[in-house]
Amino acid sequence: MSDSITLITKENEKMKVNNGIARMSDLIKGIGEDSSNEEIPIEQIKKSTLELIITYAEHHNYRNPEPIPSPLQTNDIGTCIDDWTARFINNLRAEEFSELLAAANYLQMKSLLGVLLAFTASKVKDKPIDELRQAFSIQDELTEDTEEKLLEEFSSLICLKFLTSK
Repeated sequence: MSDSITLITKENEKMKVNNGIARMSDLIKGIGEDSSNEEIPIEQIKKSTLELIITYAEHHNYRNPEPIPSPLQTNDIGTCIDDWTARFINNLRAEEFSELLAAANYLQMKSLLGVLLAFTASKVKDKPIDELRQAFSIQDELTEDTEEKLLEEFSSLICLKFLTSK
């Protein structure tokens, strides 16, 4: 493999990137190992999202940072990641965050996916249910009928969870 590979975005734009990206993406690594082609189509990912991924990868010198401990001990994500990564994630708009999360999952970028999921977890950890409903624009609660059907359908799982939590 040469020093760079070309990724083809959703907009059919070719972006030449450092081949170190393969160290961070299991998908790109797998395609690179299975093919001599140095152009890899990633039609699900927009150019702007790929640029964010490259920025993240460059900052980390194309190496995966240490995984974030799970479960989170605090809802302050800044205690688990470096300052640059915290600013990077905090500065994303909601749409960018969502697209970056989907792209990290698709590309199998475990470190970036872990950071994004931990960030999400930190935002909901220890929050009251009413606050979460408001934050995620959840309007409707379960009707009694729906709740009864779910309890009936999943009663064995609920009992198992109850028995194993003691």
